[in-house]
Amino acid sequence: MKNIFLCIIMFLAIITMTISCANVTPVTELKASTGTEAGIKASRRYPELKSAIITYKVSGMNNGTETVYIDDWGSREAIYKKFTTKMMGIDIERNVMTLITENGNWVYNIDLNTRTAIKMNRSAFEALQGNSGSNMDVAIGAIKTGTEKILGKVCDVWKRGYPYSMAWTWKGVL
Repeated sequence: MKNIFLCIIMFLAIITMTISCANVTPVTELKASTGTEAGIKASRRYPELKSAIITYKVSGMNNGTETVYIDDWGSREAIYKKFTTKMMGIDIERNVMTLITENGNWVYNIDLNTRTAIKMNRSAFEALQGNSGSNMDVAIGAIKTGTEKILGKVCDVWKRGYPYSMAWTWKGVL
């Protein structure tokens, strides 16, 4: 009786899989959409950067380095921060990694010291971090003071009064 019941279940499973897979188009037969170049470029997070590795020094309340890895026009991004904060005469070393996936829809913030992580959607992350690029004045109260050339790229220079900080952006990339 068990064998007959098992055979019937297997038969139904095979029939169900055959019916459900009948309309699946093989990947080789899929055609690329005929979107315009402007539409494709507009959907990219960083339209000017296919891939990049940017390392810079952070100084002020936190001293250390930050390395940004960008791939596939910004659909994948990783930020590694290694810094030391001096608080009441004690140096606190922090190692933090932020992963931005699915074209910026999900953000994983990983604390490598405590081995904990948080997953949040992009809008929550931007609310915590502030925006970069053209709306830095609104996001962090910075004022655009001019432009400077860094590694052959003309960057916008942003300054903030208290706590004092400066940032350079190139086409929305901090």
